[in-house]
Amino acid sequence: MENEQINQMQISQEAKEEKVIKDLLQKNKYEYQKVLVKGDFSIIVMAYSYRLQQQVAIKIIQRLKQQNKAYLQEFYKEIQVIQVFENKKYALQIIETIQDKRQKFIGIVAEICQCNLATILDLNTLSFEQVLALTYQLLHCLLLFQKYDTIHSDIKHESILYSKSKNQFKIANYGLSKIKSNPFYEKIQTFDDGKLCYRSPEVINGLKIQFNISVDIYSIGLLLTEAFIQRKLTKAELDDLKEKDLLSVLQFLHNSEQIQFIQKILSKMVNPNQNQRLQPLNLIKNLNALYNINEDCLRELKYKSSKLKNLSLDYIQDIVEAVNYDSLQINLVKKKYGLYIEDIRGMPFYNKLIKCQNIISLTLIMISVIDLDAKSLGLSLQKCQNIEKLKLQLSGCKLDDEGVKSIGMGFENSPNLTSLHLDLSSHDIRIQGIKNIAQSLQKCQNISDLDFSLASYKIGIKQKKEGNKIIVKSLEKLQKITSLSLSSLCLEFLEGIENIRIYLENHLQLSKLNLNLCGVRMETELFKNLLKTLSKFQNLTSLSLDMNFNQFLKSEANDVILINKSITYLNLKIYSDIFGLNEAKFIGMCLENCQNITHLCLSVSHSKVDLEQMNILSISLARLLQ
Repeated sequence: MENEQINQMQISQEAKEEKVIKDLLQKNKYEYQKVLVKGDFSIIVMAYSYRLQQQVAIKIIQRLKQQNKAYLQEFYKEIQVIQVFENKKYALQIIETIQDKRQKFIGIVAEICQCNLATILDLNTLSFEQVLALTYQLLHCLLLFQKYDTIHSDIKHESILYSKSKNQFKIANYGLSKIKSNPFYEKIQTFDDGKLCYRSPEVINGLKIQFNISVDIYSIGLLLTEAFIQRKLTKAELDDLKEKDLLSVLQFLHNSEQIQFIQKILSKMVNPNQNQRLQPLNLIKNLNALYNINEDCLRELKYKSSKLKNLSLDYIQDIVEAVNYDSLQINLVKKKYGLYIEDIRGMPFYNKLIKCQNIISLTLIMISVIDLDAKSLGLSLQKCQNIEKLKLQLSGCKLDDEGVKSIGMGFENSPNLTSLHLDLSSHDIRIQGIKNIAQSLQKCQNISDLDFSLASYKIGIKQKKEGNKIIVKSLEKLQKITSLSLSSLCLEFLEGIENIRIYLENHLQLSKLNLNLCGVRMETELFKNLLKTLSKFQNLTSLSLDMNFNQFLKSEANDVILINKSITYLNLKIYSDIFGLNEAKFIGMCLENCQNITHLCLSVSHSKVDLEQMNILSISLARLLQ
């Protein structure tokens, strides 16, 4: 009973402190969202800044508590160091400090990062290219420290944060840092969990010397070594490295293919003698002389486990709950028009979605919403810089050229966007709108998965042909695409299909392809050429074709055939009033010449299949199963 009372008192005290923190944030125009980290002396919360219209991290400490005094000194020191690095690349950016003098709370408002180096190394096996990029960024952090006469002295995995939106690693937690204008010689105290193993020998031993940037070079070197060897160093190895050189302790590195990196970079950092460690600028020069650094490869790093927390909603009012999730789906098709139309006009919808900048996957299903405020939607998407997967089903929303431009501006500068599903069919889009969306598409250089549907009933065939060329030209700019799905405007006429075929001929790296050819009056020769192109794909594992066979298989054409042994998934949707021998033979030959199919989906809508045709199909299926 006594324990229950103590627990209740603790819960009550925590609730009071939470309310005080929320009030503090509200007074300074921040909206409390959730707790990120709670320690013995401080708490870090995620909040939304009304002024900046972005999520931030706020580290808060209560000055009132007597036991916080020592930690408070480190807290003020952290503020001092962060202010030195204001607006500097590779440094954690402070926005402002806030305080409540009456309640004795003080907080640092900083940019929000997604995880630390410990999480990155746990979730990823870094390639050598990624190790180089990580090394490059951390050395630039050290160069910044050196330029502003700052020594961190306590760098470990948790001290290095990763910003997905900026694709940058940043050194943080400056509580034990020192500004060299106030040189120190005493043994450094520790208020953390006692992780001293990543500190340099001179710090551990409390030597009576003036420390310099070499202290941090050693710590970073250990962390980079772990990233390189793809495991944590053992306690014994860490202890040995305090007295011996790297290649003496990790003798297996002598056989590494990357011995130059080890000798010219890692060994020059992890040296027990601080006087023999290379300085940051010289290390960067060595790195640049040996390798071409590709920082963009770091975008492939996972910072969350593969199992995402998903939230599906039918009500806009509930969007704010997404701050606790990774993936958000909003489906307004399930609701009657009159029940939600007021919510998606202008600011109410924008104000809710813009607060969910933590999500990495967003699906908006808003079919036939006539009064959709495209400008507000675009503005909210611009703030969601962490989105990797974006699905916008906006068919029938009656978007005009300016509306489409706003939607495009919403995703065109998303640095982490790799998957885009965009349905803009049945709209009032003219040729300028097509140009607008094409310009946005070609800026999405990291997209590997594109599902694009665009149709307009406001333009004639001449402008549609022009629009097709514009879209295909924008696709040519996207060099990373491996999964492509196209329909509507791109494939409504023969010239459009030929343009797509030529595009495919020059992009044989695709592994997944979906083409909607339904309703196209395609000539047999053009269809043959398209199948020949598809037969050239060596990495194509998934193929889906929607076709109207009546238009291009009117007469027997035995040489109309698809041959591709890499395909494992084949989806054929056939719309035909009369399903004849030609159609059956075509499907049969496809099955026999795509011998590695493991998944087959065959849809013959509005067709009558007789016994002879079924026999042809069954024989082909039997051969496929052998």
